[in-house]
Amino acid sequence: MPIYDFKCEKCEHQFSEMKTIANRDVPLSEPCPKCGLVGCVVKEYLGAPAQMLDTKYRVDSKHNMGGFRDAMERMSERPGIKGTPDGDRIKAKYCT
Repeated sequence: MPIYDFKCEKCEHQFSEMKTIANRDVPLSEPCPKCGLVGCVVKEYLGAPAQMLDTKYRVDSKHNMGGFRDAMERMSERPGIKGTPDGDRIKAKYCT
């Protein structure tokens, strides 16, 4: 479940809640957990907490995941397609 950030416009209290996508706006109509005022809670967009995409690739380093051409080239080399008219057509259309 995603974590959403909220802020009270009156008392400046910031808080986070884990909500389903369907219930992500529920805290907007509820009272502030600190001051109790209704109608002053808004969504905060704080951004990504870190620069890491995953354990292998960093945002700040170059990496090549391959493109469409690379995917078509790999597909044309698969055992069921390599050497067939379909494999030749894929190579001629996408890999040259």
